Amino acid sequence: MPELETPTESGVEREFRVVTRQNWIAEHFSVAGGVHDFGFDVDPETVLDTVWWAPGAWAAAVADIGFRISVLSCGADWLDNVPQRYTRRKIVTVPASQASEVAKTWGLKRLFVKLPEVKTDVFPAHICDVDRLEREIDAYAGDIAGKLFSHTKVQLSEALLEQSQLEARFFISDGNVSHGSVYQIGYNIWGHETLDMLMAVPLNAEFIADTLTRMREFVRELLSDTDHPPGFVVDVGALSDESLILIEANAAWSSNPYTTDPSEAKAAIVSAHDFNGEHARWRFDTDQVPRPRPRVQECRSRIGRI
Repeated sequence: MPELETPTESGVEREFRVVTRQNWIAEHFSVAGGVHDFGFDVDPETVLDTVWWAPGAWAAAVADIGFRISVLSCGADWLDNVPQRYTRRKIVTVPASQASEVAKTWGLKRLFVKLPEVKTDVFPAHICDVDRLEREIDAYAGDIAGKLFSHTKVQLSEALLEQSQLEARFFISDGNVSHGSVYQIGYNIWGHETLDMLMAVPLNAEFIADTLTRMREFVRELLSDTDHPPGFVVDVGALSDESLILIEANAAWSSNPYTTDPSEAKAAIVSAHDFNGEHARWRFDTDQVPRPRPRVQECRSRIGRI
């Protein structure tokens, strides 16, 4: 696929910057015009007119110093409203202050708990005993570095009863679905030699190709049944009975590309930028990112620096 251009209204290509300390991600996007950026500072003259791949925490930090970049996402509550024939489980997203009480009404001993849109080591996705959830939330609450706030949304879902046979990521750009990138087979995850070995076995390769084809059609059906931003990412799993399940949705501009074609991933990232203000309902909510709140004088002293 040829390199995708990212034109501005004047016809000049927008710069594509990749904020990461992982060299492989920068190298992956370099063939699609990505410029490696360590994210230590921003140029006030260009920050709002640039296409970004960056962690959600970085986007929030930029917002804290006065620059809200025009990135889009599905929003914290999106999975709650997806028809259950795709998710195959109950999902509810609530403020952290309400999570424990809501969880108790489900009548289950354990739930899967995560922040809906942000990956963080402070509050990682995990299965939690319902009677421990309140203590866990309280442990992360408070106005200190990296902690949850009472309004921070927490996603509760029924824990899956079985491990997916295969999971893959799909980048979506204005209705176009990427070919998909396998990131997990059974308990073997992307980045480990075992996964590469499994994918190289001819019989497995045939199964994977067939499954990815079915997954792409599954994603197309999902798009026709839901409202969604023009650019985002979904993860899909295949269960032992060959049925498919929507695992989660993520922001295209902060998602691991794995082995996705760089041009396909970039297309979704570009679609997930709203330079003209046409998709306000899908603007990424930086208030949902756990972090310390900077004081006003700190903001003034950090303009141009992260």
